[in-house]
Amino acid sequence: MAFLIDATAAFFIFQIVAVVLAYFCFLPFFPSYFVIWLLYYCGCFLSKRTTLGLSFFNSYLKDGGAKQSYVFRLVLRECFTSFPAVVLWLFSWNSIVALQIALLATVCLILTIWRKRLFRLKTVQEEKTNSNPAFISNQQIKRRKIIGIYGLLIFLGTGSFCLNSYLTGDKIIFEEKPIALRPRPTAHSVSKYTDFINANSKDINEYIKELYKNYDHVVLCERWHPECTQYDMIYDMVTSPYFADSISNVFTEIGNIEKREAFRRITATSFASDSLKEKALASFIIESQTVWLLWSNTNWFDFLRNMSEFNHNREKPVNVLFSDILWTDINKLSERDSVMAYNIINTINSDSIKKSLVIMNYRHAFMTPRNCGYYLQQAFPGRVANVMLNTFSFNICQVPSALQHGKWDVAVEQADKDRFAIDFQNSPFGDDKFDLAPILSWVSSHDVKYKDMFNGMIYCTLPAEQYAGHGFPYIFEQENQAKLKSEVAIMPGDQLSNYDFLKYSNLIEKGGNYLENFVYNLIYIIFILASILILIGIFIASIYYQKK
Repeated sequence: MAFLIDATAAFFIFQIVAVVLAYFCFLPFFPSYFVIWLLYYCGCFLSKRTTLGLSFFNSYLKDGGAKQSYVFRLVLRECFTSFPAVVLWLFSWNSIVALQIALLATVCLILTIWRKRLFRLKTVQEEKTNSNPAFISNQQIKRRKIIGIYGLLIFLGTGSFCLNSYLTGDKIIFEEKPIALRPRPTAHSVSKYTDFINANSKDINEYIKELYKNYDHVVLCERWHPECTQYDMIYDMVTSPYFADSISNVFTEIGNIEKREAFRRITATSFASDSLKEKALASFIIESQTVWLLWSNTNWFDFLRNMSEFNHNREKPVNVLFSDILWTDINKLSERDSVMAYNIINTINSDSIKKSLVIMNYRHAFMTPRNCGYYLQQAFPGRVANVMLNTFSFNICQVPSALQHGKWDVAVEQADKDRFAIDFQNSPFGDDKFDLAPILSWVSSHDVKYKDMFNGMIYCTLPAEQYAGHGFPYIFEQENQAKLKSEVAIMPGDQLSNYDFLKYSNLIEKGGNYLENFVYNLIYIIFILASILILIGIFIASIYYQKK
């Protein structure tokens, strides 16, 4: 119970500190909460030799060593064996490798087991049999003070969190779903990012044009597959006069390489009506599957339809070049990046393609080993650039999480522009630690920054204005259903029933960080409720002790 009191007290102290420092810097929940929890322990033991929780139960830290070394031994004890310290040692490193975490876990375990002997400190409880009236009276007064302090911390911590959320939270989220509102960095704390955008941002198409002066092939790191606004930007990019006339080649992760010619035939056909063209495209998408039984994303259908219309009767079309294959053996999916890269490299060489755009999703675009971008860089050293789209990451619970705790998005809001491109070299954005793919920290032995992973970033549409679309016209025509049923047998692990939700209507998902924020706020509500229960519990306990 003492541990729970101290853990929740530290949580509310963290909220108070966070709002006090918000103007200057943003304190993310992890590791800031555990740092403050550790400081709380150290501060309490150094000043009173007890904590709020321990004091309620008449417990304190007894020193069995030399007084001169008390501070040193205490700090070592708390910094290596307390619960928040162990969490920090194991999980708060920017780069964690298996050997490192195993070593740290072993050291912490050994120190924790032997901490009484090593540090000569132990928690003891005052004699319960002490019947001195003055002692009993002091204990009653002390418990009432502890209850008051704990209740005040709950009140101030909750108020601080709400105030911080209101002052810094996303206004769009506040209007649409207040329960998902949470604190973000303040405008002042991200001013250097805002200043950089105002001074160095470029038009997206102009930025891409400049890249092609120094590179032959540009890899574009797509955000979450079904997000729609990114494909509006991509369409504008590849149909711009410069790209259409000088580059005119777009490799895509999505689509079967064997269906390139089939798409060209659709593009060349003059359909009697738009509905006939849409039926043909729907049938084409269902026939050109690679990994999934059905690629149902609305943006892909719209992109192919728009590109077909743009290229129709055009003397020099913009070639849409699919790069994947049909994966009937799910056990070979580990080879997918190398296969896609081979298909792209082979096409570039066989068709004498001078320059191209390669659209890959998430890690496939990274120029780290075993990714498609890496294989392309190896094939064309020094001739491949890669650019990321503003997006979000997925945290350890696979919940979408804002990059850099949202400070990039706040900076963009302050700059009052949401469609631009920036270079990562010599920029505060590029100097930030890479957090787009947290899993890389478990396999990398060094700190990675954004400028190490990408040449630059295209910022297109604020997170709260992004949306995902699922489904497209004529997706479940009778003929298409028959094709899907026949293909179930050769697509292991995928079932037609997974797409039943599309039979009724298209599905639109709102973007932004609603889910992550909601989960965070749910945790906060649980902390509050637990703290209130603890408050009630210790109040009842104090009455019991008083009567006893």
